[in-house]
Amino acid sequence: IYGGFKLEAAKYLFVSAGTDLINYPWARYNAIFPSSAIRSEVRLKYLPPGNTNIELLYSFRSMQSDLNIESGMPVIKEERINSISLRLRHSPSSSLSLLTRLDYKKSSFTGSSGILLSQDVVWQPASIPFRIWFRHCIFDTGDWSSRIYTYENDLLNSFSIPALYGEGSRSYLMAEWKVGRKMEIRIKYGITSKIFDSENRNDVEEVKVQIRIKL
Repeated sequence: IYGGFKLEAAKYLFVSAGTDLINYPWARYNAIFPSSAIRSEVRLKYLPPGNTNIELLYSFRSMQSDLNIESGMPVIKEERINSISLRLRHSPSSSLSLLTRLDYKKSSFTGSSGILLSQDVVWQPASIPFRIWFRHCIFDTGDWSSRIYTYENDLLNSFSIPALYGEGSRSYLMAEWKVGRKMEIRIKYGITSKIFDSENRNDVEEVKVQIRIKL
């Protein structure tokens, strides 16, 4: 059952909210018993004339699942997650777009919290069929339960939503070049760095290439 509303609270200020009530009558992943969940969010958007807008999002999620124990019957646990996201978009010109994002998340089950700060840059010159996406973000979360998801631009017909947890950074650079009307090339390079302590660090790199030809 889902319910929501949208409201223009003031000039250039828009408010939307919704709640989703979910009931699982059978076993599912991480729950061998009937369970339920609640998802709610409140979103504020400030869209004044010009090249800058602000968005603030608060979300709440509560769900039931098995309590991990070594033996015996699993016990029902309820996990409550609160998260806040602030996003500032600014376009200095028609060819350049900037997005700054700040996220905070807290899990009641483990008591851990996480924070993420990211900066996106999209550049598309008007004179040539070329576009670049760039992001750099840093994150610090207590454990997996306070992980933060970040949607990324990716190759056509593909998607990337990495779950960032622990302490580290994530960056990617993707370029798109349209060769005439029938060919399009995309190249993406990404790197995720995890910091375990002052002497141990792990870097995971990825390279993706896509060539699309229209016949």
